[in-house]
Amino acid sequence: MAPDLAGTLQALDRPSPVEGLERGRLRPIEVAAQSIAAAAPTAGLVTTPSLVHATGAPAATAMVLATVLIMLVASSINQFTRRLAAPGSLYTFVVRGLGPLAGLVAAGALAVGYLFVSLSSAVGATSYLARSIGFAVPSLQTRLPQLEPYIAVALMLGVGILLLIGVRRATVVMLVIEVIAIGTVVTALVIAAVVGLGRLPGSVAASASAWTLDAPPSALVAATVIALSAFIGFESSSALGAEAQRPMRTLPRVITWTAVGVGVLFTFGTLVQSTAFAGLGLAPSANPVDDILAGLGLTGMLPAFDIAVMASFLACATASMMALVRLILALAIDGVLPAALGRAHPRWRTPHRAALILLPVLCGVPAILLGVGVPVQLAMDHMIQASVVGYLVAYLLVCASVLRFLPRIGESTVRPMLVAAAGFAGLLVALVVYLAFSLGSGVLTPAIVIGVSTVLAVCWWWWVRRRHPETLGRLGSYDQPSTASVWWGPSP
Repeated sequence: MAPDLAGTLQALDRPSPVEGLERGRLRPIEVAAQSIAAAAPTAGLVTTPSLVHATGAPAATAMVLATVLIMLVASSINQFTRRLAAPGSLYTFVVRGLGPLAGLVAAGALAVGYLFVSLSSAVGATSYLARSIGFAVPSLQTRLPQLEPYIAVALMLGVGILLLIGVRRATVVMLVIEVIAIGTVVTALVIAAVVGLGRLPGSVAASASAWTLDAPPSALVAATVIALSAFIGFESSSALGAEAQRPMRTLPRVITWTAVGVGVLFTFGTLVQSTAFAGLGLAPSANPVDDILAGLGLTGMLPAFDIAVMASFLACATASMMALVRLILALAIDGVLPAALGRAHPRWRTPHRAALILLPVLCGVPAILLGVGVPVQLAMDHMIQASVVGYLVAYLLVCASVLRFLPRIGESTVRPMLVAAAGFAGLLVALVVYLAFSLGSGVLTPAIVIGVSTVLAVCWWWWVRRRHPETLGRLGSYDQPSTASVWWGPSP
C-alpha cells in the first residue's frame, strides 16, 4: 500500500470528535428551520419595530442599516462555515482565529445570548398563550395570572422533549411552526396596510418619514442598534454543521438568506407599524400589533395572531436551546466542561445530558418570575437586552477572528478582510451604544451578565494556563472525516 494512502487511512481510522451526533443527515430546509426559528421573525415583529419607532428616528431606514451591518457579520461568519463544521459554532471559529482566551469569551457571550433569549421566549410564549386562552374562555381571565407559572412549565417541558428526541424531528416541528406563524403575521400586516392604513390621516406622510434621514445622527445610530435585535440568532444553524448534509455549501446559504429574509420582513413590518402608530396616535405598549389591529377594527384577527406569536416564541426557545446544548457539548469535548456533557445519547444522537441540566432552568426561571408577579414586559426587556449584548460580543469577536484566521491560512484576499473590518467597526459602535442605552434606561442586567461571563472565561483560561497548559491546545474541535464518512470504506 502506498505510504500516503496508508497515512490517510490511519488518519481516517480516528473517530470524529463529534462522532455521537447524527452526522450528515439534515437537509438544507431543516438547517434553515434552525436559523429561522432562532431569529423568531414572527415574535420579533411584535416588539422590535415599536422600539425602533420610539427613538424618533426614521424606523425603516434604521432597519435597512441594521440589515447591511448584519450582512457584514454573515459574510464574516461564512468565512468559517465554508471551511469548518463545528457544533461550537462561533466559539470554535473565534478559537481558530484569535486563540483560546478570545474563544472562551465568545463562548460565554454566546451562552448568554442563547440562554437569555430562550428564557425571554418562554415568558413571551406563556403570556401570549394565556391571552389566547382568555379569548377562548373569558371566564378564566381572572385566574390566568395564577395559571401562568404552570403554563410556562408545561410549554418548556415540551421544548425539552424536542431537544431530546432528535434534531431532525425538532427542526421539522420548528419549520412547520414558523411557516404558519410567519404566514399569519404577514397576512395580518398586509391586511392592516391595505384595508386600514390608507384611511388614516397622515398615513402617506408617516410612511415617507420612515425612510428619511432627517433625524439626529445619535437617534439614527440608537435606532439601528435596537434594530439589530431583530436578527439575533440568525447564525445559529452553524451549530448544526456536523449534522447537516454538505455543510460547507448549505450553511453559508442558510445564514445569508436568513439575514436577507429577516431584513426584508422587518423593514416591511416596521414601515406598516410606524405608519399605524402615527395615524392612530398609539403610544408604545407591550402588544403594539394587537393595538394596531384593534385600532383598525380588525379584532377578529387577534386570536389567530396571538397563537402565531406564541408558537414563534416557542420555536425560538427550542432553536436557541438546541444551539446552546451543542455549544455545551463542544466545550465538554474540548475539556472546558465535564467530559460527561460531551457524549450524545446512543439512540437519539442528541446532547441529552446538557439538555437535562438546562431544563430545570428553562422551566424554573419563567415560572418563578411569573409566579412572583414580575411584569411580562419588564422581564422580557431585561432578558432580551442581556441576550443582545451577548450576541453582539460574539459577533464582534468572530469578525475580528477573520482578520487573523485568513492570513494564517494564506487566504487573506481584500474583499473578506474589508468586510470583516467594517463589520468589526460597526459592531463595536453598536455594542458601546447598546450598553449605554441599557445603562441609561436603568437596565443593569446586560452589563452585569456579560461582565460575569467574561470574568469567568478569563479566570478559567488563567487557571488552565498555569496548571494544564496542554488543554488550551485542544480547544476548537470540529467535525473531521472518518472511515465511515467516505464512500469507499475502510481498507480490508
